[in-house]
Amino acid sequence: MDAYILEAEGNSVRHAEELTAPTPSTKLRMLNRSDMANDLDRIFSSFFSEMSGEKDPELLAKCFVETNESKDADANLKKITRHLTNHIQATISSSGSKLEDAIRLVLETKIGEFVLLVGNKGAGKSTFTDRFFRFVLAEELRAQCLQVRVDVGPWHGEGTLQSWVARQLVDVIEREMFRGKNPSYEQLQGAFYREYERWRDGEFKNLYAHDKIAFKNKFGEYISDLRLKDPLQYSVRLLQRSVFNDHLVPCLVFDNTDHHSKEVQDAVFLLAQSIYREVFSLVIVPITDQTLWQLNKSGPMQSFQSKSFYLPVPSTKEVLTRRVGFLRTKLNASDRESKQYFLSKGIRLDIRDIKAFSATLEEIFIEEDFVSRMISWLSNHDIRRSLQLTKSVVSSPYVKIEDLLKAYMANGKCQLPQRSMERAIVRGDYSYFSQEHSHFVLNLFSVFADDVSSPLNRMSILRYFLDRAAIAKDIVSEHATVVDVERYLEVMGMSTRIVRRELQALLDARLLEPYDPTETNIYEDQLLRVTPSGRLHFELAMQNANYVQDMALVTPMRNSDHLDSIRGITNKKMDGADWWSMTKFFSAYCDEQDALFITVPSLDAYRGQRIFRTEFSRKWR
Repeated sequence: MDAYILEAEGNSVRHAEELTAPTPSTKLRMLNRSDMANDLDRIFSSFFSEMSGEKDPELLAKCFVETNESKDADANLKKITRHLTNHIQATISSSGSKLEDAIRLVLETKIGEFVLLVGNKGAGKSTFTDRFFRFVLAEELRAQCLQVRVDVGPWHGEGTLQSWVARQLVDVIEREMFRGKNPSYEQLQGAFYREYERWRDGEFKNLYAHDKIAFKNKFGEYISDLRLKDPLQYSVRLLQRSVFNDHLVPCLVFDNTDHHSKEVQDAVFLLAQSIYREVFSLVIVPITDQTLWQLNKSGPMQSFQSKSFYLPVPSTKEVLTRRVGFLRTKLNASDRESKQYFLSKGIRLDIRDIKAFSATLEEIFIEEDFVSRMISWLSNHDIRRSLQLTKSVVSSPYVKIEDLLKAYMANGKCQLPQRSMERAIVRGDYSYFSQEHSHFVLNLFSVFADDVSSPLNRMSILRYFLDRAAIAKDIVSEHATVVDVERYLEVMGMSTRIVRRELQALLDARLLEPYDPTETNIYEDQLLRVTPSGRLHFELAMQNANYVQDMALVTPMRNSDHLDSIRGITNKKMDGADWWSMTKFFSAYCDEQDALFITVPSLDAYRGQRIFRTEFSRKWR
């Protein structure tokens, strides 16, 4: 009991040792690149910045990877939009004083549509909505819509969310309704005509009769105060004006709500619902599938009806295929148009060089299935991070990109060994793998020097989540609480303290993800599941010699004969046999240390733990 009290008070002494890596850190250096490679790196930065689509909406929209689900969403949204515009157009045939009554009847009988666009980050939810209104929706329908997009992503907690979003709404609605100009007094009077009539015939009847200028000034002050103090109500009245006066269907998109916590997403959902209930409109709220589960379970969505469309995450290979193809269409345009496009993007290569670059991209990342899958999974299918990793691979010294360009210019063919690609992904610009400089790859065999345990701990945790996912009936049941993981691994001899530290490391490296995507710290009741990056890391440790060998070179180890053997091999120029010998010594070390710290029960629940250890040993020894 005293020992537990001491540990709880932080007075216990942990098992700590000085660990030594086979390759000393002094040997880590950034590799030199040729002058041509440095020049190309600047070009690549321009290209990949462009391929991310952040400054080129046309690229994003035209390179959207269509799926059966996105086509279904397109078709349904077109039906919804046509249905809503038809309601408005049907009232225009009414004449005179009956017009307003007809529109009011439409508002009373049909208030519009509320749509949830569901998909993980990287699925292209923002691109889908932009592309839909720009290219998919028929022009005659598009002309009958007032498009209002509010980007919730930049909100950083200043003031209340509702007031911040309402202020953004005011700016966007005024810009779209009045084509970038400030609204005139007459236009505002039309939007608030009901109040104007009440003032004129009610409270301020005498002022109107004796001094119309003073009356108008007072009414103008009222509208100005409303805009500043109640921007949401001001926005609602402008949107109602677009329906009554301009016969347009407001189409509101509250974008990037999934960048924030569940509480913020709840607030955005309620705000969107409040507008939807007051304005005949089409409201679209893109959210992640995890957020949808949360809202359905305990959020405000239980009280409201909405339609949901799901967008799956496309593969990196499909995205790169589309975007390289887009660049080629620009190249195949007339010389003047082509040069104008690329020069406007800051790209200073002649057309032949650009063609060589696009061909090289296609060869490396589109034709090589494993490389494109590796990049896609390491980035968890997030297209921005995929392009970031692709760019770092192309500019890595391990990828002799200048040789590929020269080869293409000579005979139109590009070839690159897979080993070089894998080295580029794992090592980046350095002579060895460096955890400090790696944003996508985690060393699964690393242990804590101040809390020494098995080098297979992280693989044990990933195996637990992989086994759980394999038997899960739905995505929600793929998740497990931190306590569940602790209890399972504690039976094997892994302390809860180490489990939490390892879970935090896996979470920080995106090999695990929380149920609430905004959570960054491990706590007792937190729900976690394995990510595509976690699946790939486990696969690499079990199957990929390049990954295991790179980790063997730099993993800090306890003093042992295996460490001495590895250092003896790495202190000289290594051939193929040496690399495999090092791999055997390293796997033997991992097995030996795991046996010291971990005891896997013979229970059926631990069968996956036993199998992966057996396969790991057989594969590398």
